[in-house]
Amino acid sequence: MAKLFSDRLLWKIILMAALSLLLLIPLTMIREQIRERQQNADESLGEVSGSWGRPQTLSGPEITLFRERTEQEKKDKDDGTLVSMSVCPDRLLYDVDTRTQSLHRAIYEIMVYTADITASGSFLFPEKCRDYGVKTIFSLGLNDLRGIEGAVNLSIGGREYSVTQGGNGQVSQQIELDPASFGSGQAVPFEIRFRTRGSQGLYFKPFG
Repeated sequence: MAKLFSDRLLWKIILMAALSLLLLIPLTMIREQIRERQQNADESLGEVSGSWGRPQTLSGPEITLFRERTEQEKKDKDDGTLVSMSVCPDRLLYDVDTRTQSLHRAIYEIMVYTADITASGSFLFPEKCRDYGVKTIFSLGLNDLRGIEGAVNLSIGGREYSVTQGGNGQVSQQIELDPASFGSGQAVPFEIRFRTRGSQGLYFKPFG
């Protein structure tokens, strides 16, 4: 009797193990299908982002001023480079008008956007900026410059610029500023306007 009970228990254990193995088959198939769907979704997203625009992160703006090295600085390091100093806005406002739409790739729906962006505000320059008169650069970070549509228009210090320079994730323009405003406590207003395309998200890293 004990042997019969032992045999029945053994067969039950074997049957339960076999059922468990059989259940793993559809579970593995489901996991593989999920992995394949996720891979296809990522590929579709990458295809759309590559042609339309990737997630955009707007950084800045800032102004970088340059000067020649002093004789003492040349003794310490004379590699021909200029000394730079960066100034961030004392006042900064982003105005963003965003329009979204859906693009379809196979069974996937991918949200993209077009954004009209205006960044405005003012800079206050300390008196020591008067020593930096060799070159002045206005720059605004944008991680995917391919998304920019049309012109980038910059107004600063009473001058208008159509920005054509860009690289390394930055829109930049050499500008001219009146040194009389440096250290005077007089704010120098600016405004930059442009349109960009992107997907997934639009983020801001304001400096100031």
